[in-house]
Amino acid sequence: MLGEVIAAVFAAGLLGWLILGRSRSSRKGRLPPGSLGWPIVGETLQFLHYSSKNNWTQFYKDRVAKYGEAPFRTNLFLSPTVIMPAPEGNKFLFQNENKAVVAGAESFPPSIKMLLGPDCMSNVVGEEHKRLRRLCGNFFTPEGIRRFVPQMCKIAKDHFMQHWEGRDEIFLGEMTKQFAFEVACFLFISMEAGPTLDGMNTAFTQVHGGLFSILPYQIPGTSFYKAMKGRKHIDQVSDAVIARRRQEIQGAEPRANQDLLDVLLTTPDEEGNYMSDDAIKDNLVNFLFAGHDTSAHTLAMIARMLHHNPYCLEGIVKGEVKDNCF
Repeated sequence: MLGEVIAAVFAAGLLGWLILGRSRSSRKGRLPPGSLGWPIVGETLQFLHYSSKNNWTQFYKDRVAKYGEAPFRTNLFLSPTVIMPAPEGNKFLFQNENKAVVAGAESFPPSIKMLLGPDCMSNVVGEEHKRLRRLCGNFFTPEGIRRFVPQMCKIAKDHFMQHWEGRDEIFLGEMTKQFAFEVACFLFISMEAGPTLDGMNTAFTQVHGGLFSILPYQIPGTSFYKAMKGRKHIDQVSDAVIARRRQEIQGAEPRANQDLLDVLLTTPDEEGNYMSDDAIKDNLVNFLFAGHDTSAHTLAMIARMLHHNPYCLEGIVKGEVKDNCF
């Protein structure tokens, strides 16, 4: 039965690719140069080949050598894609948002859209996107985050004592990711270290591993299947947290340090409507991704630079950081 389903999906995809290919050929003059690659998967396999070697830029360089310093088309993760060179491409995109181009769900691979959810800020466009930015904007200001600094320092101290102290060797990348996730969970839903957070971290890692799945179908054993299971676990934990928080809000005075969940639950839009639970869960997952990799990688690079520049580390300890430290 499963084989028949896969065959049917493949046949349908092949037919659609052929039809689209013919329709595009009639207006080829309006499209940038390039190739859509193989049926269905496009040039995704080539892209992943370079990515597995931490050299994905070679994919871009090969096509620049072939098509020149100009936009070119390809097909990545089931999505016909135009790759534009910077800075001209950036200027065009930023000046033509919601005009010649539309940001949001249509610009992401299907796997990302499914795992982040239809109601998250990254997947909505236009006025809805602006509304979400206004809603969450006050929370993500320096003044808003400053209220949590004492607790973030405590999280850092506890993390170092538990995972770093007394060890001869640590995996820096994994540790900074774990720390960034702990801080994010506290900022967003006031979740502290413990078994529940550990389970959330495992589920988040599963979701992260399936973001760029070539075929976003829930076939047992695939990374996308595991990612969807991880997202389901996160939603189950979030449902319990949301229900408990609603009871707290109704039966007590507002908390002094409101986390992101408090803001999403208690702030109506311009028409007086409150965000649905599904939208809250989608946006919590979206914000976890938005602050996870960038923060973790930045922390890892800082630790690496301090290790290779001990005199700078000494200056930081003394509170005497110099401009030419690195």
